[in-house]
Amino acid sequence: MGKKSKKRAAKGTGANWRLIERSYPDIIHIFTPLQQARCDPYVKYLDLVIPKNGDDGSGSATLPEESHRLKTAPLFSSLVHQKTLAAQTFTFSKTQLFSQYGLLGLMRDPPTPSNFSQMRNNPQDKLVFTNTAEPWSTFICGSQGSGKSHTLSCLLENYLLADPRITVGAKPLTGMVFHYDKFSSFNSGQVCEAAYLCSAGVRVKVLVAPTSIARMSRQYANLPGLPENCPRPKVLPLVFGQEQLSVDVMMTLMAVHDTGVTAPLYICAIRQLLRDIAMDNQSKGLQGFDYMDFRHRLSLMSLTDAQNAPLDMRLQLLQSSMIKKEQTSQDAQAFKETWAFEPGSLTIVDLSDQFVNESDACALFSICLKLFMQGWQTNPRVVALDEAHRFLTSTSEAMQLQADLIAIIRQQRHLGSRMVIATQEPTVSGELLDLCNVTIVHRFNSPHWYKTIKQHLAAANADHETDKNEDLFSKIVKLSTGEAFMFCPTATVTMEAGKAQTLQDRFVKMKTRARISADGGQSIQTTHKFTTATKKMAYIPNYQRMDLPSLASQATKGKPRVQHSAVGVPPAPHTQVPVPVVNGSFGGGPYTPPLTRSGQKRPRTTYDGSVDA
Repeated sequence: MGKKSKKRAAKGTGANWRLIERSYPDIIHIFTPLQQARCDPYVKYLDLVIPKNGDDGSGSATLPEESHRLKTAPLFSSLVHQKTLAAQTFTFSKTQLFSQYGLLGLMRDPPTPSNFSQMRNNPQDKLVFTNTAEPWSTFICGSQGSGKSHTLSCLLENYLLADPRITVGAKPLTGMVFHYDKFSSFNSGQVCEAAYLCSAGVRVKVLVAPTSIARMSRQYANLPGLPENCPRPKVLPLVFGQEQLSVDVMMTLMAVHDTGVTAPLYICAIRQLLRDIAMDNQSKGLQGFDYMDFRHRLSLMSLTDAQNAPLDMRLQLLQSSMIKKEQTSQDAQAFKETWAFEPGSLTIVDLSDQFVNESDACALFSICLKLFMQGWQTNPRVVALDEAHRFLTSTSEAMQLQADLIAIIRQQRHLGSRMVIATQEPTVSGELLDLCNVTIVHRFNSPHWYKTIKQHLAAANADHETDKNEDLFSKIVKLSTGEAFMFCPTATVTMEAGKAQTLQDRFVKMKTRARISADGGQSIQTTHKFTTATKKMAYIPNYQRMDLPSLASQATKGKPRVQHSAVGVPPAPHTQVPVPVVNGSFGGGPYTPPLTRSGQKRPRTTYDGSVDA
């Protein structure tokens, strides 16, 4: 290389390039790391795919992905909580990692055998906590009496209470529970077990059908097992106002949503009518829904008698749920409280009524769900379904409710919502089972249910070497009351090599903790003695229990004798003078002799041959 070429090369390279003389005539340029990164066309993309380490850049701190995984884990153990806080290697602060959590239970069998001996000697390391700061959903299943409603109540306590016995740093959420009981009548019925949270300080109100307000008020005012001075749930009628109606609400109530099922002709006509109303409101800049305009347009439609019959049933359901135009100040205050949702409060929508079937209940549940989720910006929401198998059936209304629930679960991170579904049958919805972050399986005996579990849960379908001696179904059948298998791929309950490990395709056996609220889910046995909720009752003064023979003669005069265990919640006892008891083939029960036309008692011969005057 000549002198001119050397000068030209030195002039073009700049100060950062240096010339190395070798035996060969070419020049080798050595780049600094910065210049090498600038010249490589792919290095600039690495910052977007390879995360940076800790604040000091030394590489000793934990990556942000691991910190984020711990921060968003639905469940974690006390061992993980203790070890991670002691490590102090995370990009998040301690308060950000575990800001709000509540105790759920105790692990019976850890997922990894290597940590079993350590946890056996330290039971305090086996505590399972729920991360109440992050949105996630739970699916609970199991046979009756296995403890699923108890687990549901424990989760609600963690969400709604700020009690230092079970929660740390808790900020109470706003909750709503859907409950429906088919076997209800004017004299009996099954209340929602979540109502017992009132004994722990949760403000509970119950929205019921207007046709059963008296019966439900009596039942919820006399919950057995509550302390004497405990506040009772407030029972209010489920009614809607004009300002709460919308085209979407009307489509839900009239069951005209497109659920994939071939709809009748009149349903298509109503759907077109609601579409026209929505277009007119949009063109006029109107908000809300004019119910009278809807009824007027509906009257102009030419429908047959066969089409008007189901339509009238829907309109009657809507009319019974609408607030009256002329109302007292007390009714106005009750309506205002109906749709007021405050942090730390629980609203139970109990539609157990003999005039409300499963389809009507699902339609009203969908409307309540929409109205409840409208205020998610002010305070995070938690929605729970109690005994979901009773109303999540194959009807179009149930399918629409299921679609609404699925939509909320899919957007739970954006809505800040939590979902808890408790059901006996895991077959109610495979899609809900797929989408829920946590699945808690209590005891059941159905191979068909187990087949559903294996189809939708990776951990249940995995072939673990440690489980070859006994399959998962045999373990589920042997579970005790309150025990369950917990499936959560993102839960962090074990440590390995100093790092928290997620469950992934494994599961753990867990025992649910005791409730701090009163337990209302005890089984009724033949020796069970019912106790009144309090001596000061507003609905049944001087309450007495009735024996079995008296149940067949409640309309007679006299006070029934109190001898046997009570069945259900009887009406108020009679206050008249008791009549003589006649001994016969059917035992001793109150008996009123028949009257003659003149009003005098007719003599009656008993089975022992004596004459009763």
